Amino acid sequence: MLLAAAFSLDVPIIVLHVTRPEIQVPDRPAVGIPSHFEAAGGAYILCEYEKGKPKGGTI
Repeated sequence: MLLAAAFSLDVPIIVLHVTRPEIQVPDRPAVGIPSHFEAAGGAYILCEYEKGKPKGGTI
């Protein structure tokens, strides 16, 4: 479902992350990342594209 949704856009970006214990988990409210519960419906945007620049990239 996420793959189909990504390819329906003009910039198909899919990012999957698996957190390991030795990786520090960011303080979501401090950096403006939505609650992990927001991902229950699929995916959510971590940051918007910069205006005037081409859309694309990996976070």
